Amino acid sequence: MTKNEVVLTIVITRLLRNKKMLKKVDAKTKRKTQCLLSNMKESNVIESSNCLVANALIGASSII
Repeated sequence: MTKNEVVLTIVITRLLRNKKMLKKVDAKTKRKTQCLLSNMKESNVIESSNCLVANALIGASSII
């Protein structure tokens, strides 16, 4: 194996590891967003669809 092949192998390994970590973080963020939104609804913080915070959270959860 050449030096370039070794470096490429290391880079690909790191990219795959980072991709896996990103998926986990994305899933965790989605769960937390849904939990926060649910808590806000239960505590009547969100009273209408005009609530800017609610719209921001709903938009964020669909993007994330």
